[in-house]
Amino acid sequence: MIEHRLSSVRRVIAVSGGKGGTGKSLTAAVLSLILAERYKVGLLDLDISSPTVHLILGACCEKPIEDNGLIPPEICGVKVMSVAFFAGERAV
Repeated sequence: MIEHRLSSVRRVIAVSGGKGGTGKSLTAAVLSLILAERYKVGLLDLDISSPTVHLILGACCEKPIEDNGLIPPEICGVKVMSVAFFAGERAV
């Protein structure tokens, strides 16, 4: 099922770095919003220590829908998935 769902993903852009507080989440969020003006875009925040992409995009009250897998919330044309959705109040 996962392979089938990911078969339409053509490109992956990774924003990463070894140091915290350098603007990686903000860069990823802004880049995803710009790309969403012309393309289908998904943003996956895998920062387990301080996930903030959901806050930057205003998805703090959103949750993925569980229907035959997880369907991420869509914010401004960007499908957003974050570990924060599953960490509850322990995130950030």
